[in-house]
Amino acid sequence: MTKSGIISAFAHIVAALCSGQSAQSPFSLTVSIAQQNPRDIRLNVTLTNVSGSDFHIATKASHVDADLDYEVTVLDDHGEPARYSDYGKKVHGKNSDRSGSIIARVIKPGRALQESADLSRIFDLSKPGNYAVSVKKFDAVSKTVVISNTVILSVSP
Repeated sequence: MTKSGIISAFAHIVAALCSGQSAQSPFSLTVSIAQQNPRDIRLNVTLTNVSGSDFHIATKASHVDADLDYEVTVLDDHGEPARYSDYGKKVHGKNSDRSGSIIARVIKPGRALQESADLSRIFDLSKPGNYAVSVKKFDAVSKTVVISNTVILSVSP
């Protein structure tokens, strides 16, 4: 990069900081529901690199434990959080056990990491009704919390 290019880039950064703009996260999150039957409700989570450079992230080694990499929110018809199952209490409660292998992943620009979580294993979804489901993840680069879209899960009696 030339000296004038560096000065220009620096000026843009200073202008953004002075104007109160926050840095944009290098990734976005999208969720969808894959429901095989009432007892097998999976949440698909897609983390997409929306930056122009490689994105480095540490995740659990398994692609089927997305609830350990993201904060999953499930709200009932009244906006109340769904109760955790016994398993959910164990891994997400006050004295949770989130042990397991962590690996470093590199996601190329425009590429995505796809994971899933077994909602029926984590939450008690035995009560019929509609549940709003989303995930969020803190981004250390932009110092922001990235929130996914919200999907509605309908549980029938």
